[in-house]
Amino acid sequence: MAAEANPALDEPNPDFLVTSLDLLSAIIQAAGPETSTRLITGNDPNLFSLLVHTMTMPQVEIRQSAYALLGDTAIHAFPTLASSGHLEKIITTLIAQLDFSPSSPYVKAEAANNYAVTNNACWSAGEICNRASRENLAAYIEPLAQAFWAILQNPKLPPSLHENAAIALGRLGGAAPDVLAPHLAAFMPSFLREMSRIDWTEEKGASMEGMARVVLVNPGGLETSLLQFLEEVSRAPPWVAQEGDAGVHGVFKQVSSAVIQDK
Repeated sequence: MAAEANPALDEPNPDFLVTSLDLLSAIIQAAGPETSTRLITGNDPNLFSLLVHTMTMPQVEIRQSAYALLGDTAIHAFPTLASSGHLEKIITTLIAQLDFSPSSPYVKAEAANNYAVTNNACWSAGEICNRASRENLAAYIEPLAQAFWAILQNPKLPPSLHENAAIALGRLGGAAPDVLAPHLAAFMPSFLREMSRIDWTEEKGASMEGMARVVLVNPGGLETSLLQFLEEVSRAPPWVAQEGDAGVHGVFKQVSSAVIQDK
């Protein structure tokens, strides 16, 4: 930060920052939620204030590692992230990174390298959406949805980015189904197209469950994609089909009932 403010100072070596960010990610993954929370809250300057700074640095390799660390803290220490006072700035920065319009500060000649950064940003946004409350996301639901949708609709972007955007969109749907519901018919074909290309994992399960909750708000929006939706659900592995009405399986059952009633 001092080097950015004073051109006379030597710029720091990006490799040290990348290595440090990657090491922090590894520590947080290994330490678990309780220990990670103590490590994060017991340091000054605050980890998240420094993380926001690295998320905006011009070097793509630094931003790529910064967004990986953001995703890991969202998974292992989300309550600490949510109460840090930095969540608003983090989500605002995330949305800027997801922007591929010509006016974006990140769309430059380095586009190929920038895809790796945006992949990590998309993934970390999905992890935040999967854990955040409606109140946490209130001001950012529509901008996030628009960013994910724009990526899905951009044929110039790599398949991995389309897949991450689809997973994140489904997870956002779980947090705010009523906001996405009016637009269900428009984005469901693209969403299901990407879901069909992704192996069933916990991330995909959470995304499909979130989108199913959107369907419950607007069953009619599934009309043109009903067959594709049911086909994808039918491919779910045994661990997804929990007993009774719990989890993903229970939501899928509710969707079937809601669609039948709608017809």
